[in-house]
Amino acid sequence: MNLEDLREIQIEERTRSDLQPLLDSFYVDVSEYLQNLRVEKENILQGDVDSVDAKTIRRIDDEIKTVVGVVEVIYDRRVGKILKGASLTAAGLGERDGSLAGEEVGLFRNLVELLQNNRNEILQRVSSEEKNHTQQEVETNQISEQKSPQKNMDQAEEGEVSNITIKVVQEVGEIYGVDGNTYDLKEGEIISLPKENAEPLIKAKVVQITDGVEQ
Repeated sequence: MNLEDLREIQIEERTRSDLQPLLDSFYVDVSEYLQNLRVEKENILQGDVDSVDAKTIRRIDDEIKTVVGVVEVIYDRRVGKILKGASLTAAGLGERDGSLAGEEVGLFRNLVELLQNNRNEILQRVSSEEKNHTQQEVETNQISEQKSPQKNMDQAEEGEVSNITIKVVQEVGEIYGVDGNTYDLKEGEIISLPKENAEPLIKAKVVQITDGVEQ
């Protein structure tokens, strides 16, 4: 491996939407490459002071710095793609990419596990809240159903809806009574209305009680 190889990998990684295949030993190879450069520099520095080549030392330092920078760019770009792939796999929409380098396999596996655990926790919480909400609705409906018969019995005990006989002094037109009947209130007409319908009309002075007796 050399700097030129790394630059080619960097360019291809930048231009691809998916991961380019790398050797399992990619990051190990990079580490060995950098280690060799550092050893070369150390050997030069341990020689006679007069024989130290300042230009060579500077070249090695620049190469080490450049290699580190290029590898960081490659890694960061690949991590973005790995995270996307892990998200899909965690949701059951993908599987592990065969282009992962050795050290990236563990990263991918950990991301998938983390995302799956987080996804399950959140969805279970949402599901639990929805279940509780549904149960509350069921219980509310059951309570309402239990109360309804009692309400009907109370109404039966009270008897039919009370009526008031009124005379229409100002035409009102059709109204819908609480007893389910429709009444056409024409001026001058005398009619028996449910108390609940008659009272607001009496207050509005559009009808009058004729006999003052509630039936």
